[in-house]
Amino acid sequence: MDSVPLKKIREKAEEYDKKLLATDPRFRRAVTIQHEDGSILYFNHAFLARIDDWVACFTEHHGVHVYHSDDLYSYEEHTRRHEAIEVLP
Repeated sequence: MDSVPLKKIREKAEEYDKKLLATDPRFRRAVTIQHEDGSILYFNHAFLARIDDWVACFTEHHGVHVYHSDDLYSYEEHTRRHEAIEVLP
């Protein structure tokens, strides 16, 4: 992987991130990213976007994280865990 494309992808993702608002409905989701070494990242209030061969994880409070898809074992976007729990009256 060449670092020049990463720099361009990061710039594109960061520019997009600057336009996002905390009220964006996509932040009602969560993201799980698993690296090839087995480490797992979980982000509440986040969503994924593909940019060419790259995966960008946009988070509500922690900016954007960019990974090359070849470096990841898996990645998924899902309903946030705490929203899946029923609240009784």
